[in-house]
Amino acid sequence: METPMRTRAWQAVCAAAMLGAGSAWAAPAPQAAPAPQAAPVQVGVAAAVSGRVLAGEKGKPSRALRSGSPVYRGETVASGPDARLQVLLLDETVFTLGADTSLMVTEFIYERSTHDGRLTVSIPRGDYRFVTGEIAHKDPAHMRVLFPSGSLGVRGTMVAGRVDASGASAVLVGPGPAAPSTERPGAFTLEGGGGSIDVTKPGTGAALPAADGAEVAAPPAALPAEEAQSVLAALDPEPASSDDAEAGNADGGESSIAASEEEANANDGGSSDEAPSGELAAFDGSAETGEHDAPGAEDASQNATQDSADDGFAEEREEAMKAAARFAQGAATWDDVRTIESGTGRYAGSGVFTLAQCGGGACETPVGSMNVNLNVDFGARTVGGDCGGGCAPSQVSVLADDPSALVDEFASINQTSFAALNGGASLSAQSDSRALSVDITLKNAGGAAASQAEVTANYVEPESGTSGSGTVTADFVSDGGGI
Repeated sequence: METPMRTRAWQAVCAAAMLGAGSAWAAPAPQAAPAPQAAPVQVGVAAAVSGRVLAGEKGKPSRALRSGSPVYRGETVASGPDARLQVLLLDETVFTLGADTSLMVTEFIYERSTHDGRLTVSIPRGDYRFVTGEIAHKDPAHMRVLFPSGSLGVRGTMVAGRVDASGASAVLVGPGPAAPSTERPGAFTLEGGGGSIDVTKPGTGAALPAADGAEVAAPPAALPAEEAQSVLAALDPEPASSDDAEAGNADGGESSIAASEEEANANDGGSSDEAPSGELAAFDGSAETGEHDAPGAEDASQNATQDSADDGFAEEREEAMKAAARFAQGAATWDDVRTIESGTGRYAGSGVFTLAQCGGGACETPVGSMNVNLNVDFGARTVGGDCGGGCAPSQVSVLADDPSALVDEFASINQTSFAALNGGASLSAQSDSRALSVDITLKNAGGAAASQAEVTANYVEPESGTSGSGTVTADFVSDGGGI
């Protein structure tokens, strides 16, 4: 049931995500010509992050996640030993992940106006819980959760589970039979090993054994009650604090991302753009009509408990959405930057530098290049300068080679403490010749504080009559912790 708070919070999340990720609400439009590298497709944001959580693709640098950080299709999100977080997808699906858990959104297509779409999520390991969103509410068959030895299909539901060396388990959390008439009663089907099992009663579950190298894995079976309770309790109680990106040790986070991505790719054939082959077996008629067996007297206590669970999940979703909408899109303030308590990295990017005049006249080859590197240490509250060795210096460089003018200039950005700075998070610098002037504005994007730097360079050399300009949006690249 929609509430004004939920609606406002989700609108804020949507606005930030749409501005930060363009048309991530729908399937990407076909390109007229193949681009050298496809832009990442944002599918949601992280929220309620506690401990160390990394995200990345195999073979690429990982980044540390904090509340409000964007989550992209095809990247693995991996939590550390003492970590926990929520992943809010743009259709309002919410995944809660416990410690040592990994997740990858391998397919996400969503049309906001109609709620049509497809969602496939791979969970290779760890404790998880999810509340379905608009895609599954519109058509339950269009959401699938993949495990190393099988898959799970849902209808309008909340599920908790665990994936470990013994296999995958799932427990139905709700909604129960007493759910509002506008909501489908909760249910899921666990499939694998040539068999399947339906779970329709809250508090009960099913388990799917690991394949263990067998050509045909064993089919799923009912989960013993004590194991179901263990799964339900795995993500409770809530951690005492959140947004502590250094609370846990990485413990091989980079390698765990690579391993998790290999498992996720094995689950769906390695594709992040197409649905895995085969469809879930059709649910029985109650999936379409919303019918279900009337509860007996023995279910009265369970239904009361379920009402409380439903309320708790609604509150959890609202809190997650508010956390994701925490930072307004646009120019950041130094107060925003100081909310990032730890971590180091750099803002890095490149783009076009364009000559306007060459030697006082027109330019034959006006297009040049512009490169940005800006180091930052959130824990030490410094930006600019070098990092004590092993990294590029903080500078903005421009290069343009026209027959009438050669521009090869850079401006160094000296280290600045922002521990006590107020107002907008901006910096400026000049080259030694003062011909090149640089203005830098840190920006909030995708709900995350200071996740980008917008850098503008202006070159004016009065004696030769040569001038030019360029603008680059540099993304933050984490060395550990931080954004």
